[in-house]
Amino acid sequence: MQENLRIVLLQRINVLLAAVVTAAAGAGAAWLAEDYIDGRIRRDLLQRVPVAGLLLTGELDPHSQSGTEADLDTPAHAQLRERARRLSLLNPAIRAISVLRVPAGGGSAVYLFDFREAGSGPEARPGATYIPREGSSAFTSLVRDGRAVLEGPFEVEAGGAVRGAGYAFLPGFREGPRGGARHVVRIEADASEWRDTVNWGGLLAGLGACGLVGIPLALLLLVRREREQSAVIRNLSEAMEQANSAFLVLDPAGRVEYCNDIGARQLGVGLRSLIGRGWREFFGAADGSPAVTEIAGALAAGVPWQGEWDCRRADGTAFPVRGGFSPVRRRNQRLAAFVVVFDDVTDVRRREQELREATARAEAGDRAKGHFLATMSHEVRTPLNGIVGFTGLLLETPLSALQREYLLTIRSSADALVRLTGDILDLARIESGKARIETAPCDPRECVEEALELHAAAAAE
Repeated sequence: MQENLRIVLLQRINVLLAAVVTAAAGAGAAWLAEDYIDGRIRRDLLQRVPVAGLLLTGELDPHSQSGTEADLDTPAHAQLRERARRLSLLNPAIRAISVLRVPAGGGSAVYLFDFREAGSGPEARPGATYIPREGSSAFTSLVRDGRAVLEGPFEVEAGGAVRGAGYAFLPGFREGPRGGARHVVRIEADASEWRDTVNWGGLLAGLGACGLVGIPLALLLLVRREREQSAVIRNLSEAMEQANSAFLVLDPAGRVEYCNDIGARQLGVGLRSLIGRGWREFFGAADGSPAVTEIAGALAAGVPWQGEWDCRRADGTAFPVRGGFSPVRRRNQRLAAFVVVFDDVTDVRRREQELREATARAEAGDRAKGHFLATMSHEVRTPLNGIVGFTGLLLETPLSALQREYLLTIRSSADALVRLTGDILDLARIESGKARIETAPCDPRECVEEALELHAAAAAE
């Protein structure tokens, strides 16, 4: 029992370890894939932001803009708006395009131009101060290092949309003639596809890694379990084949599915011809016997049964067996089969009959012995009574002292024989169960003297 529990525990631990290894491999692959895909997207976007800035400004010089609301009426501002609109048409993911002026001496950046799609909030007026998104350091990093940067994906308050933003200095205009002011292009785009691509890529990579790691581990565990089960089934089959008892397996309908070699020999049927036949063809030399009725009821109710019954061989001869029927149920308690185990008790029955005959003979001998003892005691007691009576008569006649002593010894011996025959009768009564206990007074001194007188002559010799 403990060995079985240990095997089950080891199997569960192996399954748990395999699941942990598979999950770890999937999580690691998902993380690496997400990081790789995110890096690819970021590098691609970083290359596109300066190109978009170049397409936006073209031949226009941002230094020509005053950075006030007066720029709204200039042809340059109109050209910037038209080009921003075309860029948004070429890339529907773009939600806002802005051009910012960064003072050389420090200070807050201001808007030179701002274009926004519908639903992306109001457009900033030229000269308005640019306020970076809370918690974002992308713009500060751009100003400090001069390299294009990305931020996001992040959620905006308007409708909970997911966005990403890229910052880059306008190509060819990093240093301007007006106090060294620099200009930055900012492009804000819908990042839902970006996030979905990263998430789906990580998911697919994780699933693929789980498959690559989990499937071999699962196959390994299945093969190992199959080998263990095959070994158990092989050992069980060998044990059943080598057993001294007959083993049969019946389906729920009572048809034979398996029989070991000794069972087939006892029933006088080949193994192949036995499969599929009903149990009543062999387990019921007398179909109306109580045992057959009880077996049929137990099989119908799906309960175990033990007892003795008569089996019928293929040649029609019957022989007594002793065994039982045990139901086998699946985990859902559904009946799967019946296991039948029985032994031929022909020799046992013969030995039991011999034992009963020997017991009867012994009892008859005891009765004969008791009858003999009783008869013998009665036959012996009759002449002894005569001896005792005539001895008493002689004692009443004139006798010498020596003659009287001899007669008293004869009378004492006769009395002892009478008592002995009485004891034999008592023994016969005890053996027959008719003994009675009687109380009578006695003199120990007299009993001892009489016993000594009985053996005095033998002692003198």
